[in-house]
Amino acid sequence: MSTAFARVPSWFVAFTTAALTSVSAACTAFTSTCEATHTCAVVPSPDAAAGTDAGQLSGLASGGSGGTGSGIFPTASGGNGSARIASPGDGDSPAPARGSIDADGGREPAGGNHVDAGPAPPNGAGDDAGIQCPTGLADCNGSRADGCEVPLAASATNCGQCGRDCKGGACIAGECQPLTLVSGLAFAGDLVADASFVHFVDRGSTTAYQLKRVPAAGGAVTQIVDNEAIRSVATDGTHVYWTLAGSSSGNIDRTLSGSGPNDVNLIMSEIKSPGVVGADPLNVFWADDDMSTIYRCGPTTNPNQFCNPVPVLDKTGGVASLLSDGTTLYASGDAVLYAVDLTTRSVAMLVENPGTDLQPSFARLAMDATHVYAWFESKTIGDRPGNHILRFDKPTLANPVDLVNVTFKTASLEVIGSYAYFTQPDGVYRIPTTAPGEMSNVAVSFAQYLTAAAGAVYWIEAGAGIGAPSSIKKIAVF
Repeated sequence: MSTAFARVPSWFVAFTTAALTSVSAACTAFTSTCEATHTCAVVPSPDAAAGTDAGQLSGLASGGSGGTGSGIFPTASGGNGSARIASPGDGDSPAPARGSIDADGGREPAGGNHVDAGPAPPNGAGDDAGIQCPTGLADCNGSRADGCEVPLAASATNCGQCGRDCKGGACIAGECQPLTLVSGLAFAGDLVADASFVHFVDRGSTTAYQLKRVPAAGGAVTQIVDNEAIRSVATDGTHVYWTLAGSSSGNIDRTLSGSGPNDVNLIMSEIKSPGVVGADPLNVFWADDDMSTIYRCGPTTNPNQFCNPVPVLDKTGGVASLLSDGTTLYASGDAVLYAVDLTTRSVAMLVENPGTDLQPSFARLAMDATHVYAWFESKTIGDRPGNHILRFDKPTLANPVDLVNVTFKTASLEVIGSYAYFTQPDGVYRIPTTAPGEMSNVAVSFAQYLTAAAGAVYWIEAGAGIGAPSSIKKIAVF
């Protein structure tokens, strides 16, 4: 036999402490508990006429009269849907999402049932059948037992919104703050990151460089190699690669991310002048600056070598950045931007942004699934600000979009989600990648090299003054 409910207006009543026992009993018949605000959304009527659709409960059911909602109400006889708690006064409106901003700036819990700060007028006009959190609090775990358990302004795991994890950083006024991973570095150079570790180059106490790593969540620093002339570092998300310059030739080495100094493997030797290195899960690339050529690691029969060098692009001049998505290799060089098809070796090349005086900069590239991003600079001497970040279609380098014009070109550029991140002398900034827009500050810092992985941006912060120690910082981004 189907359970039927009378069509009644939704109402909320504040009860005195002495009346709480009877209120709880009434609530139990419907919700199994009385809300922390001492309110009861609706009381079932055993005398309701059979055939009343629960979807007709005004302000409580999805789909309105005779609606097709689904959720916590049982389906009534004669109806075509199961009712659920919905928005104030309108059965056609869905409940607000947990963690969203409400009209007065408060955070609504994400998921159907939200927590009311107090009872609504008994006439039911504009009332709400759920529980609504006061401004600044949220029900992030979806449990009515602890109500609005999260202070959004200070929760490091729900910072400003349910689910926003600061990844070890503090939450102040609803915003994630930078976390220092490493401090006291003598002369930090470059860095790369994956989901678990950050690998970076530091001069240490010698005249040569050291490759070190630190957990992405923070912790002890591990030295991988020492006293090496490291030129460039790259990661494919699993391994870390670096080029080493020698007196007459150099090498490419690699290690598994998270491994120690005893797990370093030689990839390629006798490179005349190794420069920039790049990698994707299937390929390793490097630039031989002396030969003005970009190579890819190919199959080899030499048991002493990991790979055989296969030329990908000749006569490139200097190379600043190598990025690959496994299908196309993108390279920035001396006033040239390249896109090389790895199957056919066909090349798309840009030496300027058509119709402007902008040319590719000798700087880092970034990419996402559909676009590649590059620094361009004005050819006109003294034209400041004259540094731009441009977006191009992959793989053709067509349809350039000038996203931003800034004073300083910097060594770094990364894309996470719908934002491009870069450094300026006074901090870390980001811009939307979808269309030209205002840049916004992410962190105030004397930021230099920057990288990104797994929802966080990492950068090297230079010390205040010549010879002052530098540090590595991170911040969670959304």
